[in-house]
Amino acid sequence: MSLPDTNQIHKELDLIQGIITRMANHSFDVKKWMITIIAAIVLLDTGKLSTPNVICMLSVILAFWYLDTYFICMERNYRALYNWVISNRNQTADYLYDLSTFTRTVNGSTENLKKPENGFWPVFFSKTVLPIYLLPILLTLGYFLYNHFMHAQPCCGH
Repeated sequence: MSLPDTNQIHKELDLIQGIITRMANHSFDVKKWMITIIAAIVLLDTGKLSTPNVICMLSVILAFWYLDTYFICMERNYRALYNWVISNRNQTADYLYDLSTFTRTVNGSTENLKKPENGFWPVFFSKTVLPIYLLPILLTLGYFLYNHFMHAQPCCGH
């Protein structure tokens, strides 16, 4: 197979860039939806947060944290693929338009584009993702505990 021409390389890079853009947009949308749903739960609650609503809010936050982490991991993997195409496409036509293989071999050298630092747990607890989801969890629990203890009935009728 002959080496790809410039138009083929640009088309492949455009396809990868489209995926990167979609993953970034999904990540942003996840954050918007989380805030919207949390705000709706708080507005529909009557006064202090009830236990079922707190459980619901925490479930929503954790679910969206998981989704956001997934989209960020995928975005980072496709950024690595984009960089691989830029660095290696002039040497091989292998994997041309293959957007799902993240282990690439060129001239006998195999490279895994999925790096450990872009794995699920490192991204889940990264300094850019952790505060976005940990803060609402702490605020929800803090507000719930504050209301629970401040409005608790005194023991023994005193």
